[in-house]
Amino acid sequence: MTTYQTRPGTFLAWGIDGVRLGHSDSPLDLREVTPATVDVLSRFSRPARDQDVVAELGVNDAGEAVGAAIDHLVAAGLLCESDDPRAADPSLRVAAMEVPRALGTFPDIRHLDPDFIDLYESVQHTTQTSVAMSYALRLATRYVTEAGIPGDVVECGVWRGGSAAIAAATLVAAKDLGRTIWLYDTFTWTWDEPTDLDQLELPSGATKLKDLLASVTDSVQDEGADEESVLGTVAGTGYPRERIRCVAGLVQETIPEHAPGSIAILRLDTDLYDSTRHELEHLYPLLSVGGVLIIDDYGKYSGATRAVDEYFAKLNEPVLLHRIDTQGRVCVKTTAASRPAI
Repeated sequence: MTTYQTRPGTFLAWGIDGVRLGHSDSPLDLREVTPATVDVLSRFSRPARDQDVVAELGVNDAGEAVGAAIDHLVAAGLLCESDDPRAADPSLRVAAMEVPRALGTFPDIRHLDPDFIDLYESVQHTTQTSVAMSYALRLATRYVTEAGIPGDVVECGVWRGGSAAIAAATLVAAKDLGRTIWLYDTFTWTWDEPTDLDQLELPSGATKLKDLLASVTDSVQDEGADEESVLGTVAGTGYPRERIRCVAGLVQETIPEHAPGSIAILRLDTDLYDSTRHELEHLYPLLSVGGVLIIDDYGKYSGATRAVDEYFAKLNEPVLLHRIDTQGRVCVKTTAASRPAI
């Protein structure tokens, strides 16, 4: 009998072709796994004894298969031995809820907002944003419409326009067509040079973001990321094309010269310290009271995380940065923003 726990840094990626299992030490090295294997893995989110998991899941002669799955996860370095005494305590968590959480599926959203699931599936090839992050944007858009928060919708870091399409479709459904959607990107799958501040936020070790970006195949990622394709994706929701404005170039060069007068939703997704800090300094003061700020890369990239922390540390008003997913934060602006103290 051995006590195991999920190795820190283990993660699951959920896509249209199934579940992939990986570790943050090699974030692009993903293993295909079955839902049954994820079921086994979820039992070790807290320290657990292998024979207890086999006994729990090994019904109908499945014990041997469960044991083999545990051995496979150990051999892959995704389960590690633990001497935590909590393994002897019964878990109060409900497996029926833990498995969807581990898989990255969302039965609650599917039940409450089936139209969103259809929308997400229609645009997921144009976004790298998770279901949870995308749904946060959906709710933020619905909220500013229902609450009458004035201002435009701004996204910095657009890629193929999937997230903007989710916001646009939500505005269309609400018949709120008077806002301009501002999309800031190079539209060429290029960005400013990452600095030493820009790394992946990992439980153990660190990977420079520059090295990770260099490993991505440009021909795959830049397809559909040009300005005309993005406009087509967002306008394809039915949102008026004349209300969609693409601003091409590095944000440090286009903002604040090209910026709206007021903002209802400010979504930042440019990964890096310098760009994120620049966006906050020039755009957050334009966010209306009651408006929503979403930072996609908080908790994933160290540069973006640091830029956010530094900016708000210099403001006089505190903000609640609520965690959305394994990455991402959202907050509602409660007071008029002052400029950061010098």
